[in-house]
Amino acid sequence: MNKTDYMRSFLQFTTDHTDHTPRAQIDATCRLVAPDGSACEYVLNAGCISENMYVPKNLTQEPASEFLMIASRSDYMIMKDFSSARPGLCEARRVGERMSTHDGKGSAILRIDISMVEFSQARKLVEYDEIREAILGNRPLNGRTTYLHEDGKTQVVMDYPIRICNVPRAQRRWQVDTGRVLAAVRPMTAGLAVTQFAPAYVVYNDWGWAELAAFTLSPTPGQESCAPHYGAIRRIEAKNEIFCIGAA
Repeated sequence: MNKTDYMRSFLQFTTDHTDHTPRAQIDATCRLVAPDGSACEYVLNAGCISENMYVPKNLTQEPASEFLMIASRSDYMIMKDFSSARPGLCEARRVGERMSTHDGKGSAILRIDISMVEFSQARKLVEYDEIREAILGNRPLNGRTTYLHEDGKTQVVMDYPIRICNVPRAQRRWQVDTGRVLAAVRPMTAGLAVTQFAPAYVVYNDWGWAELAAFTLSPTPGQESCAPHYGAIRRIEAKNEIFCIGAA
């Protein structure tokens, strides 16, 4: 059951570039479960504008770019989507390895801390009437989408807050359209598990399938140009679940 309180769940990381520790709220998580039951979990941070740290002016880097990070405690991937014609950046590293920086000096992430907090109560919604009541009553909702990785053996478990959802007036239907979520949509490269992941949006109105619109990336262990957008749309056979947070 997805009971995560995303408003109180955070990622912190420490670098050797500037003497500070960023804190980012967690947008979504994704867990890979192997056939033997072993699992690894990654988180997606809330996006931010790329910035210059602790200077008296020009805090926003130019050209402006959105900064996203996918991470575990051992490896991570950073993505920058630039506002100019400059190609986007995608870079995957292990903790302790040097990554590229705006000033060209490079930096090593020395430590990643992930703190997940759960709500004390949640219940799974199944019937149309209770889903409609929860949506129209502005109840907080979490979602879970589980599907089979393209390797044919690994289970992918996406957990996320449902920020956008819909109910029609004249039909007994509902629809979830939410993100950013964290999806595993590619094979692993260079031995880094993080390279399997991409930010995405998930859309579904059925318990048995979903559509993913994934951020298009081609990550490698080094810096690489890419053209980021949510254009990679695919339908997946999946198990979707909706959870209402708090007491009934």
